[in-house]
Amino acid sequence: MKKLVTLIAVLFVGFMLVACQDKAGEVTATMTGLDVELTSMTFTIEISDPEEEITGAVTLTLYDDEDKVAHTKDISDFAELVDYQISGLKNEVVYTLNVFATIGRNVVTLIDREINLASAETVHITTPAEFLDMVNNRAGNYVLDNDIDFQGTTFSSPFSSPFSGTFDGQGFALKNITFDKVLQYTGVFGYVSSG
Repeated sequence: MKKLVTLIAVLFVGFMLVACQDKAGEVTATMTGLDVELTSMTFTIEISDPEEEITGAVTLTLYDDEDKVAHTKDISDFAELVDYQISGLKNEVVYTLNVFATIGRNVVTLIDREINLASAETVHITTPAEFLDMVNNRAGNYVLDNDIDFQGTTFSSPFSSPFSGTFDGQGFALKNITFDKVLQYTGVFGYVSSG
């Protein structure tokens, strides 16, 4: 009789454990429309929870390359995750985006994605046009691969707004730069801020 009671108790406990098991596999998240810019990113996250298993917070957290939190937000309405924007980021950092959800008593990672900003790539400059194009990415990382002669090129400083990237001249020269007029921030770089 004791064996029968023990067997029934073991079966009951096993049944309860299976019934209380987390069903995190039915909750999914996908990231779409990732648009990275110089110091910001925009994306949409779609969360599918058909069985309404999420019992607590959904948290979006962005970590920098030293695992420090660069941005975090508790999401109360999934509509907040449409065209979600994070700005004020550093272009030289590789970020990790995580989306966590509380399912039952567990915190489950729904998204774990590494993100490089557009300006994190090194751009090699070989022509006057490429040098002047730095105006489109003032936080970029640049390497000069040869001497550049600006003879016959209308030169205006590409940095009337702050340059905060890196520029490695590698010992090459910028030649024949002429300014037609002197304005605020006149110069090859004009305005540098932590660059």
